[in-house]
Amino acid sequence: MVERAARTRWDVLVPVGVLVLALAGVLVAPSHQPGFRDRDLLALVLTVAQTAPLVARRRWPLPVLLGVWVATVAYVALRYPPVTTALAGLAVATYSVAAYDSSRPSPHPILLNAGFVVALVVVAIATGYGGAEASVLLLLFVTAWVIGDRARTKRQYLEALEERALLLERERETQVEAAAAAERTRIARELHDVIAHGVSVIVLHARGAKELMDQDPSATRRSLELIEHTGREALDELRTVVGTLRTDGRRDSLEPQPGLLHLPELVRRTEEAGLIVSVTVDGQVTPLPPAVDLSAYRIVQEALANTLKHSTATRADVVVRYGNDHLLVQVTDLGTRRDSSEPGGGHGIVGMRERVALVNGRIETGPRPEGGYQVLALLPLAQNRT
Repeated sequence: MVERAARTRWDVLVPVGVLVLALAGVLVAPSHQPGFRDRDLLALVLTVAQTAPLVARRRWPLPVLLGVWVATVAYVALRYPPVTTALAGLAVATYSVAAYDSSRPSPHPILLNAGFVVALVVVAIATGYGGAEASVLLLLFVTAWVIGDRARTKRQYLEALEERALLLERERETQVEAAAAAERTRIARELHDVIAHGVSVIVLHARGAKELMDQDPSATRRSLELIEHTGREALDELRTVVGTLRTDGRRDSLEPQPGLLHLPELVRRTEEAGLIVSVTVDGQVTPLPPAVDLSAYRIVQEALANTLKHSTATRADVVVRYGNDHLLVQVTDLGTRRDSSEPGGGHGIVGMRERVALVNGRIETGPRPEGGYQVLALLPLAQNRT
């Protein structure tokens, strides 16, 4: 909107400035020049006619050039004294065709403008203008065309750069969205496995409770309590997974997904890959909701994988802190990033954010002031516990 307003302003200011310049030149030019007609009202009218059409020079550059050319030829043919400023309107019209005509790079505007210039020079010479005046005409128009053509080339180059930047931005957004969708699918599959495992437990205990209903009421009661607890937990996981979609038809396993109890195995595999890992567990270790347990494990896994791939660090520190209503997971290293594309746009970061969002947690990733990189996740327990 601001750019359009600026253009509208210049569309008015340029013709007004050219008009003032042309009228001033005509009015201050010496009268009674030998071989030329004295200026009169018609000369002023033709001068105005050479500038007024310039208001529409951006939208209709060729018609404007034609109108200005006709007024200029009439001015010359009537043998009014040669005033360079009176030709400013035609110079601006020529510039406008070179800079704004939509039919470029067709040769027709160039040929048409060249024809206008030649015709004007012929008329000028035929009506008594000398070679000097004709040379000024040629130089003026050629200069105006070259400047307009350069302005057009620069504008097109900037537009091409802007379009390329937009395409790259859209491509980056598409990649991030695709990565997030793929990660949500993987998370949905894993959460589905957790729920399926819980349902299988419910079915087994329901069968046992039915068989022991008359023989051992206390065992039946314990089975029913376990069924209730497992059912509530499965419903909680189901609320977490609502809204995510599966994209493939692979058969799901009923085996439970990894959790923080599997950290030693993860550390062993990571150290075999060349990264020393220390693990610190604070607070009272308590059973975690399956979604939180799985998310915490995957966050540590992704953070260590990112350190291996994107950092020069040889050591990483993992802290797991159990709180009353939250679980804190922190992974830090002291290395420098090998590239600038990550952090921020990497799929590992996207995956961690998706996992944290599914359990209504918070995560912070980025360089540390003292050096290195940090992943800090806070996973609520109260919202994910029965």
